[in-house]
Amino acid sequence: MTTELENDSRCSPSWNRLRPAELFFPAEATALRDLLRDSFKILNGYDDWTFAPETALYTVREQFKVASLDGFGLKDRATAIGAAGGVLHYLTQNLRRDVKHPHAAGRF
Repeated sequence: MTTELENDSRCSPSWNRLRPAELFFPAEATALRDLLRDSFKILNGYDDWTFAPETALYTVREQFKVASLDGFGLKDRATAIGAAGGVLHYLTQNLRRDVKHPHAAGRF
């Protein structure tokens, strides 16, 4: 699942509701890391370029073999696409996980 929030103050309630086992974020996003440090045991900073809008858009479109991500509710949601692209890259390149069929019912 990927989402996009208006500001940092909305992060904690969302993550507390979802209770993820670990979080991935751009490695150089130190302010985000500092915000999360006390709430989560496993934080993984990952290559910033994989979260970049153009790179992430390409990664996610290639994953789902689509020309547009609008059908996933991601039209004009660059931050959400960046999150999805960064995590997909991590899973496929570092963990060598098969992500051929991730659940994508309106969400990634």
